[in-house]
Amino acid sequence: MRKFEFLTLFVFALSLSLFSQTKTGTKTGTKRSPEKEKATPKPFKGKLMIEFYGQTAPLVNASVSMIKDGKIDSTSIAHTDKYGDFEITPKSSSGNYGLSVTPATKEVTNIVLATQQGVEIARMKRGPNGFEYKLIPADIVKLTEMEVSDDITLTIDKFKSGSKTSLQVIENINYRTDEFKLDKSMLTTIDKVVKIMKDNTNLKLEIISHTDAKGDDKFNLLLSQKRAQAVVDYIIAQGIGQERLKSSGKGETVIRNRCENKIDCTEKEHAYNRRTEFNFSK
Repeated sequence: MRKFEFLTLFVFALSLSLFSQTKTGTKTGTKRSPEKEKATPKPFKGKLMIEFYGQTAPLVNASVSMIKDGKIDSTSIAHTDKYGDFEITPKSSSGNYGLSVTPATKEVTNIVLATQQGVEIARMKRGPNGFEYKLIPADIVKLTEMEVSDDITLTIDKFKSGSKTSLQVIENINYRTDEFKLDKSMLTTIDKVVKIMKDNTNLKLEIISHTDAKGDDKFNLLLSQKRAQAVVDYIIAQGIGQERLKSSGKGETVIRNRCENKIDCTEKEHAYNRRTEFNFSK
């Protein structure tokens, strides 16, 4: 056999072998299935407070440890700051979790666990092992700040098919400081409300605006009234009859957490009080 013919046969055999390996899933040409990415644990962001005489105050410089599957994880430790806030990250995103709290002083008899917005989650009492609390899935959702409100349109659909005659939807519409004029960033939610009112001509709507407790009480009351009226004016301009709408401002008279006048709070806590209520009625 000539040298040229032998070389041709060798190349052909090699090509056939590579093709066969590709078809049968051997290493050559095999597409590796992508490895499943491990979920990155989300940090738990919470607030610890103590209560006395009906008032709450931050629990400062307390040690917070993660409990995983009944055992304290000594590598996951945090300390509360002057607002009682802490942030702690578990080793993994799966497992049964809890919190163990060691106050800086032994005089502490009760602890309030809350979100960093100041929304209470649970009460912790001292037990044989100190202050411990087992987190349920709903708690974890709140502490990892993953809670997502239902879309206002979906909420209305449930309301229409139910037996309730009134529905309150709370939205955070972020105005500029001390202003009441609407800008484009606010209209996404309000335009959904307009469509709801157009599609459901039997509905009436009251819009209530709230402020935080920073600033003068009378100024905040007037500011909230102007903000609520600005929303009503916009909805009327889109073709909704004025007789179906009502506005009112509550200023800082309905604070949802501890942040009343002269209380030192975080911006997250103050922001939780700045909201607009859409109260629908059939």
